Order: sequence, then structure tokens, then C-alpha cells
Amino acid sequence: MDWPKVVDAIEVTTGTPDRNAALVLLWSISQARFGRTRTVPWSEASSELADLFSQYGLPDTGPAFAGLAPAQLWDATGGLPEDVYQTMAKDAGQRQQLVDLIAAKFFTRSTADELLASLGLAATWKGYGPVPGIEVGRWFRRRVDAADTKVHRPLQNGICGTPQLGCESIAIVGGYEDDVDNGDEIIYTGEGGRDPKTGKQNADQKLERGNAALATSVRTRNPIRVLRGSTKAGYTYAGLFLVEDFWRAKGKSGFWIWQFRLTAVDSAPPTEPVAPRGNARPGRRVSHAERLLRSAMVAEWVKKVHDHRCQFCNERYDTPAGPYAETAHIRPLGGKHAGPDLVENALCLCPTHHKLFDLGAFIITDDRIVMDVMARRPLGPLTEVGPHQIDLQYAAYHRELRPAP
Repeated sequence: MDWPKVVDAIEVTTGTPDRNAALVLLWSISQARFGRTRTVPWSEASSELADLFSQYGLPDTGPAFAGLAPAQLWDATGGLPEDVYQTMAKDAGQRQQLVDLIAAKFFTRSTADELLASLGLAATWKGYGPVPGIEVGRWFRRRVDAADTKVHRPLQNGICGTPQLGCESIAIVGGYEDDVDNGDEIIYTGEGGRDPKTGKQNADQKLERGNAALATSVRTRNPIRVLRGSTKAGYTYAGLFLVEDFWRAKGKSGFWIWQFRLTAVDSAPPTEPVAPRGNARPGRRVSHAERLLRSAMVAEWVKKVHDHRCQFCNERYDTPAGPYAETAHIRPLGGKHAGPDLVENALCLCPTHHKLFDLGAFIITDDRIVMDVMARRPLGPLTEVGPHQIDLQYAAYHRELRPAP
């Protein structure tokens, strides 16, 4: 298709480009890019688009897709026409050409960078990992200077990324009262529900948009860039961090927030001392940040008593070096969780179920049933043996961290 002619036909309001129509189009292209459904009822689509309209367009005053009709970019059933959808889904070159034309007509360069990154439509450079030519410790006088170098593209948002691809960068600017910055370990509070004037939470946060992007990074293990600073002091590129864990908690103002634990990728690994009996209050060793001391004996005992079989699926994995299983703490040991390093707080799991349990895909009920959260069905009873029974208070704590979607 002749994309310049198509974009030129998109209707505009009196003297001003209709950004809402452009936002609907970009959102629809993102739907195709990530293989989502082509047709979406406007009542459903408009709820997802509300934040985009608020940030980059005008308040939603009606079906913004109307401006796309003259350009033949909207199907009567609600969505991109089938041929356009298939092109946007399968042809990256044509998709980028159309996206670039829309961005150039309706948005400034800095706004387009931020918007396209949030929709997973950023051009060429994928945005993850180090920025070529930008060294750790680089100082920027203004936020826009950091955006220009791609260290952190948004001019206002603290999180840059998408739920589908993960987070590429965050900015720590002292805006959230529940943040904890210990240098190479950061407890970062997600976005949303904050009064911009006072910095206090005034609503619960949701696991969506930037928060969902950070959660995805726990799974993808792509390192993210961290920018620290303020308007007065300027901003410093702090380097790459891994998103190690996330959970839901009540913040200082009494609202539910999502928090994420980040560690610098060049941090020294935690020391593993011998502690035969475990510890109800695990000790900490201080280097640049606190390092949790874990009991190797507790972990080994739990695996041995279960014969290295997963308590969820009963599978045992043998290797040339012997059987392999992992010990998962039900109430996490680190940060504000302060879980005990005791056998009652530990599970023997296969690597897959360990990671899925940590991410909240599986929970343990008060009836000791393992539930598949996403499928909303029981996997089966938790396998337990005489000498090893878990304490259900820790299972309840784990369920509160990541409630079912």
C-alpha cells in the first residue's frame, strides 16, 4: 500500500492533527505486532486506550477510530482491515514505515520515542542492555538529555518498556515514598496511584503497563538500565540491573503497591555460609548493600528428604553429577519479606516449577492444594513427607504477594 498517501488521508481536527485517531492506529498495529485479536469492541479498546489518550492525546470524547475511516484503516467490525492487519503482523519493514510516518505527522521526536517504546513499536535498536558509547556514570544535566541518548527515553514516566517484551529502563527520581535505594540493590515501587503533588499513594497500583513490563523482566532476565537523579542535581546513568523478584505489598500510605527487587549485574554473589539448623531471622553481611546469608544445610536437607523430587509434579531429574532439584522459600528471605530460613518455609521443586512459583503462576491453598493460577484449576495436592511439613502461614503470605489476575 501507499503508506504516505494513507497517512495523509487520516482526518484531523480544525487546524490540529487528531492524535487520538493516531493513537488508536498505533495501538492496533501493536495488537497485530504481538499477535492479539484483530477486532476488539470499542468499549473494551477504549478502556485500554484511556491512558494513551490522557498522556499523548486528548480526553476521550468518543470513538476516535472515526478519523481513520477516510484512510480505510478501520474495519466496520472494529479493528484494522484484515489485509492491513496481516501486513502489520508479518512484514516488519512495512510496519516500521507506517509507524514512522504516523509518528512524524502526529508527535514530536521525544514524545514518539516514548510512545513507541511503550507500545513495542520502537524502530531498529531494541532498547535492551547497554547503550553503545554511553558509559556507566555518565551525567546528564536534563532528563531530555538522557532521553536523547536512549538511556531512558521517557521524559516523565519512570518505567520504559512493554508487558510483552519487558522493561528496558527505569528512572529513580525520589517520587515514590516506598522506594529503597541501597546502591547495588534497589527496591523499586511500580507506577500508578500516586498524588504528583505530595508524592503519597492515593490509590492501589495495578500489575499493568510499566509494572507488567518489570514483571516480565523477571522472566526474560534482560538487564535494564537505571537512571538516578533529580531536576536540581541532574541525572546519572547507574548501569545495568537485573529484576530479580516482585511482589504486592501495602505501602506506607496504606494502599496496595507493586515492588520490584533489582540488583546490579556486576554485584558480587552472596556468600553461602554453613548454618546447620537454619535461622528464624537470617543474618546479613554488609558490603555495598546488604547480602542475605542463606543456610545451605536447610536447602540440602529439604531436597534430600524428598529424594530430589518436585513437590508439585513429583518429577526427579538425574544428571551425570547426580540428581538436581532446587529449594524455594515460600515467604522470600530478602528485603522487607524477612522470611525465615527454616524447613517449614521451604519447598523442593524442579527448576520449572520453582520459577513459576516465584512468579506467582502457582500457589498453595490452605487445603495444601497446588493451584495453577493462570488455568484456574488445581494441579494436585502438595507432596509432603513425614519429617517435612510446610507452615501454611507462609503459603498465605505468598498468595498475598501476587494475587490471581
